[in-house]
Amino acid sequence: MVNLGMQKKLTGEVPSAVEILADLEVKGSEAFRRVYTKQGAGDKVLGIKMGDLRALAKELKKQHALGLALWDSGWFEARVLATMLFDPKQLTEGECIRLAESCDSPPLIDKLTGNVLEVSEQAEALRARWLDSADPLLGRAGWNLMIAAVQKDKKGALDLDVLLAKVETELPAASRPKKEAMNMCLVMIGVYHASHTDKAIAAGERLGRWDDRPIPKGCTSSYPPEWIPAAIALRNRR
Repeated sequence: MVNLGMQKKLTGEVPSAVEILADLEVKGSEAFRRVYTKQGAGDKVLGIKMGDLRALAKELKKQHALGLALWDSGWFEARVLATMLFDPKQLTEGECIRLAESCDSPPLIDKLTGNVLEVSEQAEALRARWLDSADPLLGRAGWNLMIAAVQKDKKGALDLDVLLAKVETELPAASRPKKEAMNMCLVMIGVYHASHTDKAIAAGERLGRWDDRPIPKGCTSSYPPEWIPAAIALRNRR
């Protein structure tokens, strides 16, 4: 791949979205295309390593207009890169909604919420807007934002008992993308709030093992009674 970040430093010019896409296409790997497709990234996949995208974003730094142009290309990796280039302070609530509504896969909505929306001034309003959405990806976005709120809540602003009850009541009937985010929210309550660790584990036991996918080697089960203790142990080792 051409070092576009170095070109920028030498010439003072920001590469265009077209130039970046041309470089990404050359770098694409069939093996990574298969991986991302299997993960649900959709059809417009180039096959670029996430590490390469992070390195490029580090060189380019924040380039909001460029990020918007890359996003509008529709390519998965270009949109992931865009989430690293956006300046959340420049996004209005309407623009955040447009970006989220144009997402076409769980991996992309996760990147958008994690890299951009959860640190934007609109995070709370967007969380309230999408938490009960029937749309699988927007519902996932709402719960992703709730996960961030749970992790950041140091002063007891959230009613965790109400939140646990909501997860336990609504998770069984939720769509798969939304269900995964709700499950992670339950886990994060148990991990980040010692007062509710046992309650979160008990809720997970009542919900049962709904995720029947095989557990990849070296990974932890998504079952909260197993995931919560493992995650707490990992935090304690850091």
